[in-house]
Amino acid sequence: PYGSYGSSASPVTVLLLHGFMGSHLDFDNLATRLIATLKSSSPHPSLPHLLAITLPFHVPPPANSVPQQPVVLESLEATVAAIWRTVYHAAPATATVIPIGYSLGGRIALHLAAQGAALPIP
Repeated sequence: PYGSYGSSASPVTVLLLHGFMGSHLDFDNLATRLIATLKSSSPHPSLPHLLAITLPFHVPPPANSVPQQPVVLESLEATVAAIWRTVYHAAPATATVIPIGYSLGGRIALHLAAQGAALPIP
């Protein structure tokens, strides 16, 4: 699951990564208010694309469901590959992706940034 805000056709996608046990909904209020502020700041604003994703295996179970064992990814690389698959489906292939996160999402954002700006999307 993910939340998409602003212009999905923007050449810039800001990737918002939540912390441990969070979800893309952690950014809903922030992203909604930021886009509203940018829209009101200029008669013809150029809106970025904000993409808040739920990290792999962080989706809360439906109400009244049987608790399940948590699924753990084997490596950071597997997590990054899963993130890029989501970005690939939600953002233009030519977009510059700027990762921002907090807690666990911040660690992943640092890893993405250390890989460089021209990351291939699988």
